[in-house]
Amino acid sequence: MDFIRQAGYWPLHKSLGTEGMWPAPITGDGENNTNLDKKLSIKSLHQSLTMQITLGTKPEMEPTFSTDNIRYNLINDHEQKKYWHPKMMWFGPSGVGTARGLKGFVDHHQLPFRLTFKERDYNTVGHYVEIGDGNYSMTGGWHSIKSKYGSNHWLGFEPNNAMVEMRVMDFYLHHEGLIRENWVPIDIAYILKQIGVDIFELIHKK
Repeated sequence: MDFIRQAGYWPLHKSLGTEGMWPAPITGDGENNTNLDKKLSIKSLHQSLTMQITLGTKPEMEPTFSTDNIRYNLINDHEQKKYWHPKMMWFGPSGVGTARGLKGFVDHHQLPFRLTFKERDYNTVGHYVEIGDGNYSMTGGWHSIKSKYGSNHWLGFEPNNAMVEMRVMDFYLHHEGLIRENWVPIDIAYILKQIGVDIFELIHKK
């Protein structure tokens, strides 16, 4: 998707986050599968997996929900807040974009995603790849989530309740005891194709 963007073609709606090249980790190093600190590696992976468990809490499914109430909950009251660094960065795929801080993450990705995919299933398949390496952890699944496309909040296309599979990976930097940076490749083209939007055909028509 980002290659398409850089080539000057854009078949999607405007991204809610900021488009651009993802930067390297702020610590100037990276994951390389050579870290010998097993305890640190396990600690990092445990933190990301525990945070991911909190994402199964769905305030958007409450009977008295409103968008404002969900947003407030996700930023202020949701258990995920305990795991994210105050200066966290969430680097999303092209089509979604990058967000700064928990508020930006909620506004530009998490809330629109939750409203669009209310009936998502994290558990049947899930992120079955789990790696800890020093101050880094990685999880993923190809695919890892199934859900119905139920609204246009995320990506902007009209809902059709199509059941889609999502190919997702998460790379985390654990810094100062919390999750500081999160790089998230998602196969957006594959998701769109499942809801009847062929971006390559759209580009061809241009």
